[in-house]
Amino acid sequence: MSVRLVLVTDIHLGPNTGNVYGDRALEFFDEFSKAAAEARPELVVDLGDRLTEINRETDMENLINLAQRFRSLPCQRKHLIGNHDLLPKALQETILETNLSSHAIDFAGWQLVFLESFDGTIGGAISDEGVRFLETVLQASAAPAVIFSHQPLHGLPMTGNPYFESDYAEHACAKNSAKVREVLERANANRPGKVRLCLNGHAHWMDSCTIGSIPFVTVPSLSESIMTDGVPARAWATLDLNADTIRLDVHGIKPVTLEFSARKPHRTLAGTARGR
Repeated sequence: MSVRLVLVTDIHLGPNTGNVYGDRALEFFDEFSKAAAEARPELVVDLGDRLTEINRETDMENLINLAQRFRSLPCQRKHLIGNHDLLPKALQETILETNLSSHAIDFAGWQLVFLESFDGTIGGAISDEGVRFLETVLQASAAPAVIFSHQPLHGLPMTGNPYFESDYAEHACAKNSAKVREVLERANANRPGKVRLCLNGHAHWMDSCTIGSIPFVTVPSLSESIMTDGVPARAWATLDLNADTIRLDVHGIKPVTLEFSARKPHRTLAGTARGR
């Protein structure tokens, strides 16, 4: 039941936009790739926004370049689709050799659930079909579950976030996140401890909160700099899932460690982090 995952998100390969160093994203990814290989994970999860879009031809070249680097990692991979990943979904799936639709896998005694939230808007949404899928798949397995999405599902205001506190506040979380949380809480009511953790990207900062019985954690962007005094964060994370504890270590310019009880997910053992 012990397994190590590596997480990376919001790579934003492409032009520099705002405080994101998209033109150095491959440099940062190569640093991440080397460190990730040394961490010896069983699975790498990319939480989306691999690109900052330019045009179809350039985006394809950038995605092919990035996919080649992902394939060099010595373990299995999973990818989510972010709001900036605008190439046709089927084309992205072919290039990345992945499934970008909502799906779940049983992995080393854990149920890992990957939710598609792309709907053409910044905030995204889990489709009605995706919500039904989530409820069905959580009922189908007794294994403890970890939920992955691009946008946050906690539904809370992002006070202090330079992007999502005001200008894009309505796009901070998946639009129907309340409906998703109802499904997650119902799963825990029916089978206590079923859903242990929800992880996402999108917000470009480190964030952690607990709602009801479930911790929600945002992994910061690899290429963002606004939360690290103008220095690219180079952020990525290791996630260790064990029988007794779940530990998340964010690496990069601003390291953070969070630890949760794997048996009592409502109890946070160490740390609540905000990206300020």
